[in-house]
Amino acid sequence: MSKLGIDILLHEQRLAHLPLAPSPGATCATHLERAGTLSCAWSGPPTREALLTWLSNILPENGREAAWRERSQRRLENHGGDPFLLGPAHLIWGNSDAEYPGALSFASCGQDGAPLPPFAGPPELLAVDDEQIGNMLLQAIMEVRRSGPRRLATGPVNAVSLSGVRPKIGLALIKGQWLAPMGGHTSTHIVKVEDDQNVLPGEALLESVCQRALSYAGLPAADTRARIFGNVQAVVSKRSDRAADPKTGRIVRLHQEEWAQAACVRPSDKYDTLAERPHWGDLAELLHTRASDPTRETTALLRLLVAAVLLGHCDLHRKNIGLLHTDEGIVLAPAYDVSSIAGVKGFSGRLAVGVMGQNDHVRVHWGHWRRLAAQCGLPLEQADAAVLSVAKALPDALSEAWRASSSEDEARADVRQAGERRLNETSRRLKARIHTLLAHKDAPELRDRSAANSPSTAVDCDKKR
Repeated sequence: MSKLGIDILLHEQRLAHLPLAPSPGATCATHLERAGTLSCAWSGPPTREALLTWLSNILPENGREAAWRERSQRRLENHGGDPFLLGPAHLIWGNSDAEYPGALSFASCGQDGAPLPPFAGPPELLAVDDEQIGNMLLQAIMEVRRSGPRRLATGPVNAVSLSGVRPKIGLALIKGQWLAPMGGHTSTHIVKVEDDQNVLPGEALLESVCQRALSYAGLPAADTRARIFGNVQAVVSKRSDRAADPKTGRIVRLHQEEWAQAACVRPSDKYDTLAERPHWGDLAELLHTRASDPTRETTALLRLLVAAVLLGHCDLHRKNIGLLHTDEGIVLAPAYDVSSIAGVKGFSGRLAVGVMGQNDHVRVHWGHWRRLAAQCGLPLEQADAAVLSVAKALPDALSEAWRASSSEDEARADVRQAGERRLNETSRRLKARIHTLLAHKDAPELRDRSAANSPSTAVDCDKKR
């Protein structure tokens, strides 16, 4: 009988077994011969160190991890494990009835299908209304802030591991009814709290408009809306790592990993402030190696980067790029979390990951795009056409997205006013950047005077999402 641990499966093939280190003298029950199985899509090298780095990117990045640690400690202690060995595998095991990104799943080894420790209960979906969803979001906020009650009496509680700093939960939307996935059941949407309107006023509305603008400009982007649940302002995004089974209609998970996981870098290295690699050329190399259509995917990457820089979306870091694993190969996941810091005081405009060594988004010009395209293996004519198509489409797409939001957005009135102010500033600066980009197409390397449009403050924008 093996020790308490986790089997790691890569596309159903056993990759590794991570023991959970039972305390000396402790024995594991027969039905816990194996604590569980993780099935995942993984682009990194098959080493233990790489595996632990990959797993660390799954865990919550904010204060909510503290609650996960407490939960894991209790479960490890209850099952003869060492509660002080809390690496990524231990935290995942201790929160085994949580829902994880992509097609990552944690399955017990029970023969009768009954939930086994440390599972809290069988997967299920509970119908919830807007007020209950609001309470779930408030609980997520409390766990991040580590103050006040961690669990509210009203409404269900579900455990979900999603990247980012903002508190968030997972929900399923089936036939118009919101459902709370419990015990690791599959969700269809991510609901992210926008609770600090003093720092980024109108952020929920602006993000929904920017996401829709990308779609209108012909770039794949997650369907995103601003909503209010109870009294909580939130952003609702349809998950790109979910799909409906064409035969049964059942929602299934799709294998997806973040760029940071594929590149085998730690969550703390998602910004250029702490790491210089991997850069965009490294991601392009991965696409050339693993994508079914490398030219299509690298062109899509270039178009997304151009759109992000022109919009003033500076938070496109190594954990904000998704890679979907298909039978044919890797494809870029639809864009998510796209917004703009144009005109917001206290944000420097520094890109989370720079373009060919340039991190100031207003100083990225045609020459940078051409050099990046060459690094990505794209012909010059094709790269120029990709940059030009995005530059021409974005202004009208942004205006159209704003008009569309007026009929279906549910943001608070004060948020809508703040969102409109930020949108107007985003639109103004977008047009100015496009004018500069096109005017200097054949003289791409501009002098530092191009920084005149940059905010004068020096706080990085990438610390809020």
